[in-house]
Amino acid sequence: YQHNYVGGEVAKDWGNAAIQPGPSPTESVAKEIHRNFVINSIRWLHCTQLRWIENYDTANEEARAGADLIQQSFGYRYILERVAFSPSVTNGALHVVLNVKNVGSAPFYYDWPLEVSLLDPNDRSVVWKQTFAEADIRHWLPGDGWTAPEWSPTSRQTEYKPNKNLIDGSPGWTTPPKTYKASGDFKLTLPTGRYILALAILDPAGQLPSLRFATSQYFKGGRHPIGMVAVNHGNGGPLPGDMVFDDPAKDVSLH
Repeated sequence: YQHNYVGGEVAKDWGNAAIQPGPSPTESVAKEIHRNFVINSIRWLHCTQLRWIENYDTANEEARAGADLIQQSFGYRYILERVAFSPSVTNGALHVVLNVKNVGSAPFYYDWPLEVSLLDPNDRSVVWKQTFAEADIRHWLPGDGWTAPEWSPTSRQTEYKPNKNLIDGSPGWTTPPKTYKASGDFKLTLPTGRYILALAILDPAGQLPSLRFATSQYFKGGRHPIGMVAVNHGNGGPLPGDMVFDDPAKDVSLH
C-alpha cells in the first residue's frame, strides 16, 4: 500500500450484505454497526476510496454524519501535532519545524512540495514563500497491520460469512502511526513588520496550495495560518485570539 493506490467497489449484493456492509449505501453509512465495519475495512485495506457506498441519501441526517466519520478514515489525514518557528527575524533567517502524524489509512502518493509563507495580516496576500528542501510527504505513512476481519465459509466455496462486528474484540493498528518531522532554514528579505506564518502543500502543476492539513486553522486558498513573525523589529508569536478562519469545506477556489 505504500506505493500503490488502493480502492474498489463495495456492492450491496456482495457476500452477505444483510450482515455486512448493509443492504444499501444509506444504511452502510448511517447505521453504526455497518459504518464501523466499513471503517475497519478501510483501515485494514489502507483504502483511499470505495465506490458505490458514496450513493447514500444526502438528505438523511444520520447518513451525512456517518459519511463524515468514514471520510476521515479514507486516504491520508495529516494532523499538525506541533509547529515551532522563529517568532522574530532580525538577520533574515527563519527556522520552521513541524511534527505531523498521518491518522488516516493511506499515504499521499505523489511528491508534492511543502511550503512555508508569510502573509500580509491585512489582506492575507503572500509576501514571501519558499518550499522545504528535505520534506517528502509520501513518507508520512499511516499505521500498519490493522486487525484483519474474521470470516466463516458458507455452503459455497467462494462465499464467506463476515463477522458482523469484524472480530470478536477490539480492532487496532499493530504498528500505530508515527510522528514525522519536517524542518527548514530559510532566508528572507522583507520590510519591517509583522506577518502571518502559514503552511501549505502545493500541487506542482501550478505551484498552488491544494492538499490540506486536518486543522480548522485555514484561509481560503489553501494555506494554514500558524503564528506571527516579526521581521527586523518587534515580537511575533501566536496568532491573535480574535483571528477568523475560513471553512475549508466551503472553499471552491482550489485548482
